[in-house]
Amino acid sequence: MKSITITLFILFSIFTGCNSDSIIKDVDDNSTVIVYESQSDIVALVVESQVEILLSSSTSNDYDPIVSPIDDKIVYTAIANNNSVSIIIVNSDGTESMSILDDGASSYEFAPNGSHIIFSRYLDGYRNIYTLSIDGNTMNNITDNQSQYYEPSYSPDMTKIVYINETDGLYHVGIMNSDGSNKTILADSLIHVTYPTFSPNGDKLMFLSQEGIFLMNIGGSDLTNLTHHFESDWAPIFTPDGSKIIYEYYVGGNKEIYSINIDGTENINLTNNNGNDTSPSVNSDGTRIVFVSDRDGDNEILIMNIDGSEQTQITENSVGDNSPHFVN
Repeated sequence: MKSITITLFILFSIFTGCNSDSIIKDVDDNSTVIVYESQSDIVALVVESQVEILLSSSTSNDYDPIVSPIDDKIVYTAIANNNSVSIIIVNSDGTESMSILDDGASSYEFAPNGSHIIFSRYLDGYRNIYTLSIDGNTMNNITDNQSQYYEPSYSPDMTKIVYINETDGLYHVGIMNSDGSNKTILADSLIHVTYPTFSPNGDKLMFLSQEGIFLMNIGGSDLTNLTHHFESDWAPIFTPDGSKIIYEYYVGGNKEIYSINIDGTENINLTNNNGNDTSPSVNSDGTRIVFVSDRDGDNEILIMNIDGSEQTQITENSVGDNSPHFVN
C-alpha cells in the first residue's frame, strides 16, 4: 500500500465548522482510503480516521469515479449546470483537478500502466473506442468508425483489448490488438452483454450476459457459464489472484454479494442479509471488499473481509453513497 499525504479541503461548514484553511493529515501505510460518489459529489475517505476529502466541484453533478492502478489519481464524470459533460482527473488529495475531455465518455478505465484511459464514445453515427492520455493532450480513435463498439478493457500486458460489438440488436465479444488491428469475434449473437474483462494473468476472459457470468480462454475456447442465473447477476470482478469472481446477485427479493471460484464451485453468499448489497470492489491484495448496502435505510459504504466476515459500515449519513473503490 502507498503512503500518501492528504490535504483536506472539505465540507467545512457542514461537518466541521472550520474555515477554508487546509488541514493536513498524514496517512500511514496501514490506512485505508476509499473513493466513492456521495449525492453527486466525489469523496475520498480515510477509513481509520474518518477524514473526508471532497474531490469534485459542488457546482456539478459528479459520478462514476475510477482509480489509477499505479498512483492516487481519480477519474470521474462531471455534468455541469448547462448539461455539458466532462471527464475530470484529480489527485486523491483533491489537488490538480482538471478536465481532460469536454464531450464525455462511457465505460472508461485506466490503462494498466496508468498513462491513459480507454473508453467508448458515440460520435457521427458510430460508437468507437478511444484512448486519451491523462494530461488530455493525446486522443486516438482505434476503431476508426467501422461499427458500434462498447466497454473496452485492456489485457494486463496492454497488448490486447477485449470489447463488445453490437450488430442488429445482438452483441458479440471480441478481442483486438491494442492499436485496433486484428479484430476477432470470440463469442457472438448474445443478448445484454456487458463487463468484458481479462483475468489478472491475462489467460482468460470474463463477461456477463443475460444467461449468467461466462468465462473462456482468450482464444474463445472452453466457453463456460459459471452461474446460470437469468438476468440476475451484475458487476462481476476478478479477485487479484484470479481464483475467484466477486459479483452481485439478485435473489430472494434482494441483492447480495457472492463469490464463486473460476471453476464454478463454491458459489457463496458473502453478505446474506435483508438489505440490498451491491457494487463490490476488491482491494489490491485481495483481502477485503468494499460495497454499497441500504441495510440501514439508505445507501452506505461498507467493508468486509474477502470471505464475508467482519462487515463494517464506514459511512453514515442521510444521502446516497455509491460506486466505492479502494485507492490503496
